[in-house]
Amino acid sequence: MSGGCYDYMYLYDAAELLARIHSVERMAQALRDLGCGSLADETAEIISHAEAINKIAERLKEVWRSVEWYEDGDYGIDKVKAAAEAAMQSMRLPNLRRCIAD
Repeated sequence: MSGGCYDYMYLYDAAELLARIHSVERMAQALRDLGCGSLADETAEIISHAEAINKIAERLKEVWRSVEWYEDGDYGIDKVKAAAEAAMQSMRLPNLRRCIAD
């Protein structure tokens, strides 16, 4: 009898896969154990993408917070500009310029 030991991950969309990354990790290992290395590698790509998304989000979270708080009336535009400039410098983006006009 089926018990959904991988939380029925075949039904997930991208957001649900990212929220249940432990199931993806377990599935990749199960595929590897079954001798399906290529399919395990493909499944593991989801984990790599999730890690990349987390790194990008971490770099942007202060900018996102400053925009949200600006929109809510808790911050002035100066805080948004400062957060944007700091993020752009830390990411070493080419052609650094102000992304928010004065």
